[in-house]
Amino acid sequence: MTEQEWLESTDPGRMQMFLSEQDDSMDRRWRLFACACGRSAWHLLPPHDQERVEMAERLADGCANPQDRAAFVPGNEAWDAARYVRNAASYFVVLAATRDGSRKCFGPDANTTVWAVHRETDYYRHQVVLLREIFGNPFRPVPVDPTWRTPTAIAIAQAIYDERAFDRLPILADALEDAGCTHVDLLNHCRQPGEHVRGCWAVDLVLGRE
Repeated sequence: MTEQEWLESTDPGRMQMFLSEQDDSMDRRWRLFACACGRSAWHLLPPHDQERVEMAERLADGCANPQDRAAFVPGNEAWDAARYVRNAASYFVVLAATRDGSRKCFGPDANTTVWAVHRETDYYRHQVVLLREIFGNPFRPVPVDPTWRTPTAIAIAQAIYDERAFDRLPILADALEDAGCTHVDLLNHCRQPGEHVRGCWAVDLVLGRE
């Protein structure tokens, strides 16, 4: 995959395959990607799946308690091992697609039908947006300058992360500029309209999260 293909791709499966071939140390990001997929279909998820998403977020942040960890083991290996998290993301998308009333999945070819729905649904295409939001541009990583991480910038970024207050990202961009940041990709990402989620690469960069 080339940089242009990454920026223009509409195939999240291909993008995920590319990422999996690059780096095995992105467990937290993969987990948050699955959580973001779950939250994009939040109103369609049953309560126990909503709880699993929330527990997975605590796991990603290292805040999971023993009860959380124990709850993840039975019945869903995808949540217990980050290398399977991409399967969890697909699960949420398929679940959402088959609950939206537009398709029914019965009969001997049910599995094939489910995955056909998966590929046709907006939830599937939305994965592309989430992958770029969380993993950024792997061909052009933003170099970290410690001077950008002023107390003000860190405080703003932490509040954005904790409160999901992504409408404050332009304020973070202003704080970064005040700290001397001139990196166009970072500043533009903070100021661009559209959806941002927990795991946003720009917020993670300021907070020093991997």
